[in-house]
Amino acid sequence: MNHHATRRRGLRAMLVAAIVLCAGTLAWMLRPVQSPPELQTRASAVLTTPAAASVPEPVASTVSSGATPAALSDGQARAGRGPSSDDHSAESATAILTQDAVVASAGAPNAAGGGATIPRTHQEEVEARLKLAVGDDDAQRVILGRAIIDERIPEAWRRLQWEKLQTLNDARVFSRRNAAGFRQLTVRKGESLWAIAQRAKRTTGVAVAHGLLATINGVPATGLQPGDRVKVPEHAFEVLVDKSAFRLYLLLDGAVVHHVAVGIGREDRTPEGVFTISSRIVHPDWTDPKTGKTIPFGAPGHLIGSRWLGFSADGRKTGFGIHGTVDPESIGKALSDGCVRLAELDLTRVFEWIPEGALVRIRP
Repeated sequence: MNHHATRRRGLRAMLVAAIVLCAGTLAWMLRPVQSPPELQTRASAVLTTPAAASVPEPVASTVSSGATPAALSDGQARAGRGPSSDDHSAESATAILTQDAVVASAGAPNAAGGGATIPRTHQEEVEARLKLAVGDDDAQRVILGRAIIDERIPEAWRRLQWEKLQTLNDARVFSRRNAAGFRQLTVRKGESLWAIAQRAKRTTGVAVAHGLLATINGVPATGLQPGDRVKVPEHAFEVLVDKSAFRLYLLLDGAVVHHVAVGIGREDRTPEGVFTISSRIVHPDWTDPKTGKTIPFGAPGHLIGSRWLGFSADGRKTGFGIHGTVDPESIGKALSDGCVRLAELDLTRVFEWIPEGALVRIRP
């Protein structure tokens, strides 16, 4: 009897010991785990830093990658459509380019997530937009035409794009084919290109030179037949002079359609800013700034060529302008008294395309 009682007490003691051991093990496993201080600091930084802080300039996208270029695709389809009736234009490629979906698409999603984007260079943004606009020559023309004069993009890349842009301009601008940013006007009885240009200005509010219409449509200024269709731009032609590059760019809706080499003023005499073409003169007289003597066109000592496009600012003539030169070697150099010099052949074309009232921007 005593032997069995002793055995039961031993078993109870062993059971109690086992319970205590299990409880201790469980408490150890459930204890809070403390991270090293440096790990706690890193975790805190990740959780408290806004996603935008990780995206330096330049940033092409500020929306999530869920924004698709669906609107662009629709715009592309519309841009390829011809006018349904007289005096109606195709959809402007500019409208395509300004949609948020296009701008947003230039950013690449960050692999880390969090809604942030991988920053792109301006060149990469342009390349991304060009990919979105594949098959839409009007949109590609405007994208490239604006990139050509964007000083934030490497000059070497811009030079490589000129041939492609020139091909697009020849096909979409300087041809009779309908294109975004243009409309077709039907010639009325007795109308010349000059009259068409005046009607286009009344219709669109945009001044257009009849010489430009002749180039675009490949027709003479006179001899049009009633019922003929004439392609006219809906956006104004403007001039950009880049002094450091010695280039003059002709812009349509902010996109380059033509460019030529220029000479500029010595000792930084060519003014910078925004001006207006206030006079267009064929065979201009020239007043020598050194002597004050006026020299008729064609007379010995006349130095400014066959055309003059005069600048005004704030409604007043500046005395500066665009003209030719008797010294072709001065093109690409800073030798004039402040005016912008062009080679004679280039001057003739620029003069024909630029109407009175056109804006001129001159940048350093």
